[in-house]
Amino acid sequence: MINNTSNIYDSLDQNIKYLREAYSADINKDIVFRDFVICSKFKACLIFIDGLVDRDLVTNTILKQLMTPLYFSDFDETIEKLIYNSLLPQMQIKKVSSQKEVISSINAGDCAIFIDELNVVFICDVKKWEHRSVSETKSEISLRGPQEGFIEILKNNVALIRKIIRKEDLIVEYIQIGTKYKTECALIYIKDVANSDLIDEIKKRLSAIQAEYISRYWRSRTAY
Repeated sequence: MINNTSNIYDSLDQNIKYLREAYSADINKDIVFRDFVICSKFKACLIFIDGLVDRDLVTNTILKQLMTPLYFSDFDETIEKLIYNSLLPQMQIKKVSSQKEVISSINAGDCAIFIDELNVVFICDVKKWEHRSVSETKSEISLRGPQEGFIEILKNNVALIRKIIRKEDLIVEYIQIGTKYKTECALIYIKDVANSDLIDEIKKRLSAIQAEYISRYWRSRTAY
């Protein structure tokens, strides 16, 4: 089990290794690691969960701002102060110094910015639901609990589950089924809770489906 109460490392590579292990990034396909360089000098990495964030906001107000070439020697501030005070025009930005805070923020739909040789992490609020909003289900009415149902967009449905289960152990594996027209589905489970042999058997059976095309209706009502 990962100890997520530890402090942030000075090394970017160590931090990325830690987060990739915490999120099982080799199989967890909706966790995004975006490497880039700040002010043409400082190695950095931006981490977020796809489907929970506003990608336009990430691109235009974070990556584009930080990747703009600047002569850092022209500024009197440290890179930490320069980013916090000048380079990021985010309404909500904070600095954290523990892996627990980073993981909790990423699970809630924020993005984390790690910078090499810096032992603090910038957390930016970039939450957004894509496409049309999740609506109440009409065919399977719930009398108790949340009145939200799945829709046609796979990423939104995965995001809805992540909104409820905010754990780095929640694994999302994308699998294509169908022999000719590949239909994408998501296999979702909690690591170290789900039976690994059963997960392997589910993957085996999904890959063995011989239908040329799996209809959207079947996928939205069954495969989730």
